[in-house]
Amino acid sequence: MAIKFKVIISAYNCFQWLPACLCSIAVQSYRNFDLVILDNGSTAPGQWEWTEWYCRKQGWLALR
Repeated sequence: MAIKFKVIISAYNCFQWLPACLCSIAVQSYRNFDLVILDNGSTAPGQWEWTEWYCRKQGWLALR
């Protein structure tokens, strides 16, 4: 059985790097992991909306 692990991203006010970070994760062939994006009240305009959109677009990423 493949190893399952968690990828945890702290995304507080880092919208300029978040798209590249998530795109890098999305192109990986290994999918047996949970992705956790921690955003504790970012003030970066559009960051949360973009994250929601990207997760829906990818299909395998789920927001909880």
